[in-house]
Amino acid sequence: FASNYWKQVYNDLWVEPFREIIDQAFAILTSPELKDLRTIVFAETDYVVDLLDVGTNPIQSCQRWTEPTGHNKCLLAYVGDGNKKMWQARTRSGEIIGRAIVRLLPFKRTMLMLIEPPYARVWTADHSRALYTALLRKASHISEALKKPIAIGYVGVPQQSEWGSSFADVCAEFDIKPHTSVFKSKLPESVNLFEYSDSLGGSLNSGQQITAKNLTYIFVGGDDTDD
Repeated sequence: FASNYWKQVYNDLWVEPFREIIDQAFAILTSPELKDLRTIVFAETDYVVDLLDVGTNPIQSCQRWTEPTGHNKCLLAYVGDGNKKMWQARTRSGEIIGRAIVRLLPFKRTMLMLIEPPYARVWTADHSRALYTALLRKASHISEALKKPIAIGYVGVPQQSEWGSSFADVCAEFDIKPHTSVFKSKLPESVNLFEYSDSLGGSLNSGQQITAKNLTYIFVGGDDTDD
């Protein structure tokens, strides 16, 4: 109906002076560039090249392999450790615009999916909510396989203020009450001597004891218990 309506408008004589403007507007709205911006796909990857490129794509960070930084000694931990996965935000054409590391850690009587801060060229609250929704589905699958609830959350470091707001929005949407506590744990032994975590203090030794304040988390699957 809408298509026929606009064809009729386009053919009306009174619209003659505006046809060029209408043509330009439709060209912009249907351009591949704009479609790519509207369509973002989040996908989990443990592809070796993606993991080694964590510090250069989509933006450069302290883990870039292109020069000595003091932190790129941690790169092999992404490749060799099974508890770390990368989630990428890609456009329809496959361009990476953002990424976040998610690590699985021991927590209470179960496991925690800890979401690290995103690195991105473009990132909005909508991107955060889309990633959280994808991670909730992932946590649900893990919970079903292990027959126990799985925690998912983030550490409230200052650069995660928008992160936290989006997390609260998703929790409200699914009627889930988040918990907040101090997080103390021992890192699983890494195949590498070092690993990196923005949330847990930067460069870390393999198997290190860690303490993080203000862990905000929810349980997915099973009873929502906090003991």
